[in-house]
Amino acid sequence: MGIGDRDYMRSKDQAGAGWSRVKKNGFFQQGPLSGSPVVLICTICIFVFIIQYVIGFGWVTTMGGQEYPLGATSKWLLLQEGQVWTLVTYIFVHGDFYHLLFNLILIWFVGRILVQLLGNKHFVGVFLLSGVLGALLHILTTDIDAALVGASAGGFGILIATAAIIPNQVFNVLLFFFIPIRCRLKYLALGFVFIEIVFFIIDRAVGQGIYIPMISGVAHAAHLGGGLAGFIYVRAFNVGGVKVSLGFLKKMRKKEERKALKRNFKRKGKVVSAKVVTEVDGKFFESDEFTVDIINPLLEKISENGMSSLTSEEQQILEKYSKEISERSGE
Repeated sequence: MGIGDRDYMRSKDQAGAGWSRVKKNGFFQQGPLSGSPVVLICTICIFVFIIQYVIGFGWVTTMGGQEYPLGATSKWLLLQEGQVWTLVTYIFVHGDFYHLLFNLILIWFVGRILVQLLGNKHFVGVFLLSGVLGALLHILTTDIDAALVGASAGGFGILIATAAIIPNQVFNVLLFFFIPIRCRLKYLALGFVFIEIVFFIIDRAVGQGIYIPMISGVAHAAHLGGGLAGFIYVRAFNVGGVKVSLGFLKKMRKKEERKALKRNFKRKGKVVSAKVVTEVDGKFFESDEFTVDIINPLLEKISENGMSSLTSEEQQILEKYSKEISERSGE
C-alpha cells in the first residue's frame, strides 16, 4: 500500500488535508472521528445553546436587573466572586446563533487537522489553554465588566497551533464565506492575527462612544490570547513532531516518480523503472520497498496517535525523506 492509497490521504474536503469518508450516524460518525474531542466540543456547545436559547433555561439575573447566561465569565465573577471555573465554562456558552455557527465552523474544519497532528490529549490541551489564557488577557485589558462567552479563543488557538506545525500547507478557503482563495496556512493565520491587532487598537482608541460593527463588543484580546496560547503550547511541549505536511510528501513523491519515469524513457527508449532509491542507516531502499517498510508504519503511527508519538529517530527519517524528495523535485 502506497502513501496515496491510505484512507486519510484521500479527501474531497476543501481544507487541503485528508481523512477517510466515513459512514455517518446522526451527528456522530463511525470512523477516525468517532470519539474525537472535536465532535465532543461541538456537541456540548450545541447542547448548551439549545438549553439556554431554545428552552430558555440557564440564565442569571444580576442585582442591576441585567441577565447573562449561566457559565459566562467576567471581571466581577472572576475577581470578586472567585468563580475560577468560569474560565472554562464560558468556552461552551455563546451569545447568539451566528456566534455559535462561526466558532463551530472554525473548530470543526481546523480542529480535525490538529487532532490528526497531535492526537486527542494534546488537542484538548491546546483548546482549553487557549480558552483560559484568552479570557484572562481579555479581562486584564478591558475596563468593561461585561459577560464573556464563546469558543473563539479556543478556535483561534487551534488555528495558530496548526499553522505553527504545518505552516506551508496550502488550503482552499472561502474568505468571508463566498470568496474562494488559495493560500498557505501561515499566511492565513498571520492575516487573522494582524486583523485582530488592528481591531483591538481601534476598539480601545474609540472606546464606548461609537459602535463599530465587527469591532465594538468583540473580545479581540481573547482571540489574541488564544492564538498566543496555541503557539506557546506546541513550542513549549515540543508537540507536533515534524513540521511537514503529509499532503506535501504525497505531492512531491508523485512529482519525483514522474521525473524518474521521464528520465528512464529518454535514456532507454522504454520504461525500465520509476522507482526512487532512498538511503537510511547505510541501507538502500527502492521507493515501493521503502514506502512499505519504513514510511507506511510511521504514517500509521501518526494517524493513530499524532505526530508527537514519533521518536526522534523516526522524526529524522521522515524529515530526511521529505528533504530528499524536495531536493529531487527541484532538479
